[in-house]
Amino acid sequence: MMNFAMRPPRPASIAFNALALLAICAVLCTSLVWEFGHGYPPDAAVQLQRLAYLMAGAGVLLNLRFGPSPAHYAMTLAAALGGIAASGLHVLPRLVASVVPAGGVAAMASIPAAADSVTLLGLHPATWSLAGFTALLAWCTFMLVVDRRATDSAMPRRVGWLTALPMWLFFFAALALAAATALQCGVSTCPAPGHGYTWLPPEWQPTPPVPDPLPAPPAATPQ
Repeated sequence: MMNFAMRPPRPASIAFNALALLAICAVLCTSLVWEFGHGYPPDAAVQLQRLAYLMAGAGVLLNLRFGPSPAHYAMTLAAALGGIAASGLHVLPRLVASVVPAGGVAAMASIPAAADSVTLLGLHPATWSLAGFTALLAWCTFMLVVDRRATDSAMPRRVGWLTALPMWLFFFAALALAAATALQCGVSTCPAPGHGYTWLPPEWQPTPPVPDPLPAPPAATPQ
């Protein structure tokens, strides 16, 4: 007789999922610090990237709560593909602007993603986001091999505090992102970056740092 008993998840699978959820939490928290700590509000493409990371994190969280499942990995894969498309809206204009003729560069400068020179550790934040989604894609492919015998389960499993920690961190990061989006957009269309926050008074709105002025040239010495 065939045995259809549900196999418990492998410890390595739980560890990999917990680490992946911690990495997603780090990305979301970095996005909030970038917005409120450095004064760079998100545009529509960045909001889509945040949503994609939230959807990917939800798939990983379901793996931790109910056990690994192909459906959960499919959710994360779909979110990663959507995030690659959203971050590509930022990265592609920058790549095109670097190879088009001189006349085309001036036209591409009107696109905010191409004209923005803000970097994080030498790379544009959208490039980091694209790399993160690509890593998620590779991670899901690897985990589908690790959990190739996993089956769907509707029964929540008992988790330890080391597993519950990234789950709670993700929950609070999702709440913080929802609050940040509400502050910026309210209940209407989100304003363009640089046009303030709908539900924040002007004196509380984050502003980007003012770059240091160029040093004055040294005075000429009399001959």
